Amino acid sequence: MKFFALFPFGYSVFTRFNTPRDFAYLVATQWLPGIWLVYRLSENDLLDSIVVYAIGYLTFIAIYELGYFLNDTWDAKRLAGFRNRLPFAVGPGYAAVFFLLRISLWVAISIHFELITSLYWLSAYSALAIVFLIHNVLEQPHFRIASFVQLAYLRFTIPILFGIGIEDFLLLFFICSIFYVHFRSLAYLDSKEFLQMPERRNRDFGMVQTAIFAPIVIMVYLIMPRPVLLELLVYFAAFYTIYFLADRNRHG
Repeated sequence: MKFFALFPFGYSVFTRFNTPRDFAYLVATQWLPGIWLVYRLSENDLLDSIVVYAIGYLTFIAIYELGYFLNDTWDAKRLAGFRNRLPFAVGPGYAAVFFLLRISLWVAISIHFELITSLYWLSAYSALAIVFLIHNVLEQPHFRIASFVQLAYLRFTIPILFGIGIEDFLLLFFICSIFYVHFRSLAYLDSKEFLQMPERRNRDFGMVQTAIFAPIVIMVYLIMPRPVLLELLVYFAAFYTIYFLADRNRHG
């Protein structure tokens, strides 16, 4: 476990996505919509879109895990209610290899795809590094809401930007706001006990919330007729409906 966690995404698997439910949520709310957005907003066919998104996500998670690692080995221990996510001890040598592998991967991919001098590419990863540093340095949990929201935006969009560039940047951020950041922010507020909303755990919450967002999604579609808006509205409505039905059948 400790050896495989050295490699990009391995650390996330062992510390964040280590249950079937958590991994399925990652696939359903990030990977599949991300692949679809690359496919619909670029000239790639579906297979190429899968490959492009996979490269973009691997590049992203390599840097994002540096923030995870800092959070787990230093920041979390300073806070009340410390949650130990690390199933093993780490020393300076392990940390050095951990950082070196990820930074080397990011540099290699950035150079190979001629992004190392791209303003939008460097801006995105600079923002990611700065926001994650702020998130770890801040000690007041109520201030971390703003840094968490930014991390949610970057977590969803950066892997997709690798595949589509910046032409549809604003459209991507709108989609991210409606279908990803909203739900992740509520989950974060709930986990930190800033939000008193027991109804969020109701089996129909996601399904109803997605349906309520339909008017603004349709409005944007009428102004900016991009079919992917309606496609993702249908996708997320179907995803949360399937979850609702599966959970109802499981618990009666």
